[in-house]
Amino acid sequence: MRVGGRPVRGKRLNIAIEKALAAEKLIAPGEELFYVGRPVMVTQNDHGLGLYNGDIGIVVAQEGGLRVVFDMADGSSKTFLPSRLPAHQTAFAMTVHKSQARSLVTPFWYCRQPQHLS
Repeated sequence: MRVGGRPVRGKRLNIAIEKALAAEKLIAPGEELFYVGRPVMVTQNDHGLGLYNGDIGIVVAQEGGLRVVFDMADGSSKTFLPSRLPAHQTAFAMTVHKSQARSLVTPFWYCRQPQHLS
């Protein structure tokens, strides 16, 4: 996949997906970092919150404002104020490495064309 003539990887792929979804009015990111429907992947462990590198949550609207909901390994859900999250990033797409063998309902692998060595 190319955007603006450049190959799309990692963060740029998330930005491209976010722009495409916004153009179709499926999300409304506006100027805010957090918006309803934004998938968030934790990139730093926080033992106090019980959130760990690779955990994925989604931003939802609740009474009192936006929250990020994570499905936990024990089947429960935990809800956090966005400001409480440890380091994180948008996660419409992630590398296989970052997926850390997660069970994904509908995975899609994007593979670049092989680079031939001369």
